Amino acid sequence: MILDDLKTMGRHTILATDLDETILERAKKGEYVDSEIKNVKQDQLKKYFTKVNDKYIINAKIKNMVTFKKHDLILNNYDKNFDLIVCRNVVIYFNQEVKNEIYKKFSSSLKKGGLLFVGATESIYNYKDYGFEKASTFIYRKL
Repeated sequence: MILDDLKTMGRHTILATDLDETILERAKKGEYVDSEIKNVKQDQLKKYFTKVNDKYIINAKIKNMVTFKKHDLILNNYDKNFDLIVCRNVVIYFNQEVKNEIYKKFSSSLKKGGLLFVGATESIYNYKDYGFEKASTFIYRKL
């Protein structure tokens, strides 16, 4: 929705990953209840969703921008050449050794200048070890 609102030029793809196939199947449907869309602005809600009974259905244009894929952050290889990786409230569940490996993989997956956005409780204190600089609070840029 943000990319569409910004009217950015070119083709954009979004890869949404999770380990849980049930969550991925639910996300593919693009159906949301009131509590799940409470932070969506009214203009975006009108532009990108259709209300059917008690659910909000995201429009096909936006849904088709997203590819869903099962992915294990620890075991699987990572795709490359990302401009942005958003991984919030996930690595808090891993020990430091596993976090280190995940951050290395994130870094190798990002393009130079690409951004990594982590959760509020997931600050990376040794971000320089992974080739990052701090771009903002909880956002790191690959050097």
